[in-house]
Amino acid sequence: MIRIGDYNTLPVARFVDFGAYLGDIETAGEVLLPKRYFPKEINVGDKLEVFVYTDSEDRIIATTEKPLARVGECAFLEVKDVNDFGAFLDWGLTKDLFVPYAHQPYKFNVGQKAFVYLKYDDVSQRVIATGKVRNQLKNDVSHLEVGDAFRGIVYEEHELGWRMVVDHKYHAMIFNSDFTDYPEKGDELNVFIKGIRNDGKLDVTLFPPHYAVQDDLETFILNYLKEKGGSMDLDSKSSAESVKEVFGVSRKVFKKALGALYKKKMIDFADGTTRLL
Repeated sequence: MIRIGDYNTLPVARFVDFGAYLGDIETAGEVLLPKRYFPKEINVGDKLEVFVYTDSEDRIIATTEKPLARVGECAFLEVKDVNDFGAFLDWGLTKDLFVPYAHQPYKFNVGQKAFVYLKYDDVSQRVIATGKVRNQLKNDVSHLEVGDAFRGIVYEEHELGWRMVVDHKYHAMIFNSDFTDYPEKGDELNVFIKGIRNDGKLDVTLFPPHYAVQDDLETFILNYLKEKGGSMDLDSKSSAESVKEVFGVSRKVFKKALGALYKKKMIDFADGTTRLL
């Protein structure tokens, strides 16, 4: 089944004058990839990773453009236009993303960055955004544990710290005591759960709990290396500032995790870089 508002890997089924149809009409269905989004060379049977959404005429189409967020994710997006029905946000695609007035916690204005959650609207059958992000977050945190590691986005200042959404699913608070330099709205941070409240909200920290430091930070380093193509410009001699900026931990903790991965023969070092083996 083709997922609207998400990436899909689909085979090229057939060509027409204005593009190509991707998918399988007998199973998942077909979707049009307009010619302007073609890679340099494609043939029938080639599999393409495309983003599927609805165009300005509410037709389901595919694109090779990369949106700034997809269904089920949160993001800060710039307001490009407003009208009597709502606001339109720049999400990196040709067609702007619609936020109905009913989904605005306050009136959005042109030029501002709005914090929104992307969802598929069953009524209009298209992807929309809602600024009422908290209503979309999960309260069931029974499967989470102190020490679990997540990626989160800072969205609002609080007198005790900063409110965050972690893993695009959970409401969290990170306290001022974690920072030497305060974050800004939209900053994405690697965080660890340090407390789970009865109301389903999380307290998080930049620093792994003592017993979780080794395993969780090692996992973060390995994932980061994979995202960067197997190499990063950080090693055991990198500055404390560089380490803190990327991994949110002290240089001492970072060196300990690198040493453990090196002993496990999972990484190697060369010319100031760390490489995945």
